[in-house]
Amino acid sequence: MAVSGVKVHVKNHEITELLIGGKPLDEKKVYTLATLDFLLDGGDGVAVGALADDVKLSRKLIRETVLEQVRKCEAAGQVLDGKKDGRVIMED
Repeated sequence: MAVSGVKVHVKNHEITELLIGGKPLDEKKVYTLATLDFLLDGGDGVAVGALADDVKLSRKLIRETVLEQVRKCEAAGQVLDGKKDGRVIMED
C-alpha cells in the first residue's frame, strides 16, 4: 500500500522499524489515515474500517484527486518523478 509519512522496514516477515512522521509508532496514540473505500471495507482481506474509531467519507474519486495534483504540478512547471524513496523496505 502506498503510504505517506510512514517508513516501514520488514525483515524475515517481521517489522524491524516503523516510523510515523519520523518518530517510532506510539501504540497509545490515535493516528489519522486516509484510504480507499475498497481497503476500508476489507476488499483486500483486512477490514481496516472495523478498527477505526471514526470514519469520514469524502466521496471524491482517487483519480480526481490524483489528476488535480498532477494539473497543479504541471501548471507550476514541476516534473513528476516516480523514483523509490525508501518508505517500505522488504527483506527476506
